[in-house]
Amino acid sequence: MVLPYWAFLQSSAVTTTSWSLEDNGSVPSEMPPTRASWFGEDLSGTVAELLSSGVLQSLTLLAALIGATTWANVASGNYERTLYLKVPFTLGFPNLFGELHGWVDNGLMTIFFLAAGLEIGRERAHGALRENRTASVPVAAAFGGMVGAALSFTLVATLTHGGAEVRGAWGVPMATDIAFALGGLQVLGKRVPVELRVFVLALAVADDVFSVVVLGITSAHHVTYWALGAAFGIVVVIGLARKGGVNSVGLLVLGVLGCWWCLATAGVEPVLAGAAIGMVAPMGRAGDPSSQRGSAGARLEHPASLVANYLVLPCFVLANAGVAISASVLGTHEARSLVTSLLVARTLGKMVGICGAVYLMVRFGRGALPERTTWLQLSGAALLCGVGFTVPLLYAAVAFKGDNGLFEAAQLGLLISSMAAFTVGVVVAAVAPHRGDHAAVQQPR
Repeated sequence: MVLPYWAFLQSSAVTTTSWSLEDNGSVPSEMPPTRASWFGEDLSGTVAELLSSGVLQSLTLLAALIGATTWANVASGNYERTLYLKVPFTLGFPNLFGELHGWVDNGLMTIFFLAAGLEIGRERAHGALRENRTASVPVAAAFGGMVGAALSFTLVATLTHGGAEVRGAWGVPMATDIAFALGGLQVLGKRVPVELRVFVLALAVADDVFSVVVLGITSAHHVTYWALGAAFGIVVVIGLARKGGVNSVGLLVLGVLGCWWCLATAGVEPVLAGAAIGMVAPMGRAGDPSSQRGSAGARLEHPASLVANYLVLPCFVLANAGVAISASVLGTHEARSLVTSLLVARTLGKMVGICGAVYLMVRFGRGALPERTTWLQLSGAALLCGVGFTVPLLYAAVAFKGDNGLFEAAQLGLLISSMAAFTVGVVVAAVAPHRGDHAAVQQPR
């Protein structure tokens, strides 16, 4: 428990800045100091701040995690009553806002997805995902890791005779929490090349995109298509306004609210409105730092990330991570099948999927390993990508809606599998021989 918690203190849950690849696609060998401010001034974007920022933010989340676990085990009845407290103000959506936890999961989390969407948009415009040739390998790795996790989960759930509800939860183990993955690499310091950290950052950003898409598809059962079309129309309008030179934070906020209402009406997870609008927000002109800093997306990203870090994610963890650790959680065959499937999927499945995708890209000449990175180091980083709580808990809440027993088993399974992936990933990356600055990386033949 100590090692994951220590590394957790080295990173923040929502990134506000990241390494940006230079014009020639190279990666800086040093980590220049960076600054960030409330309305986007000096948002230059480096991994340095991501790796060293937010001790207070991380302490807040750690306190929420410990508080939720303690509350759920010491006063489980009070914890449950608080979460399911009836709320009279439902905004016309009693199925979403009828209870207190619904305001967190279906309302506040929109801000988290907005911050993630803005980060994705910035990385695509100016950062690690700007150049197709540099983005292709981590994007393929993200896709491979998600597929590997889903397939291994389904296979194990079938072999352990899990029911249809367990087998249908293949989306739960797919997503990665970037804070823990990069925090694990931070533990190793200079033994891990900067290029591998940039690779993991880009992988996690691409993972965010795929996760948002899959969550939107799998969470929709009875869709109201006119409302879904209206939500898509709002995103298109925001995108066209950006191309037309409109640079308004107010327009982005209205877009999020309008898209949220349309998705809620359509029967799709409404929190995805934040990600959809964030990804099409104005981010300034490439190569023009002044326009980048003054863009509506940059001005909105930092405050959105601060609110997400200090309010939204602590509330979400408090409302969803209260794992009552007892034998009764694993008292049913379905629960044991679920926990076993999550453990295999988030460790072995995720790692094989990521490494397999990178191997194919290298083998067929479509990309290369990050510079100064060995395959064993890549395997350790891939294991670290098996750590995940935030989006996986959202998946679990959707997949096991109405079945508290399986949701509690999913919480426990995610906790166990994430700790295992983190610990083994750090050990593997630590024992891996690391190459010098100019050593050539051996490619598979």
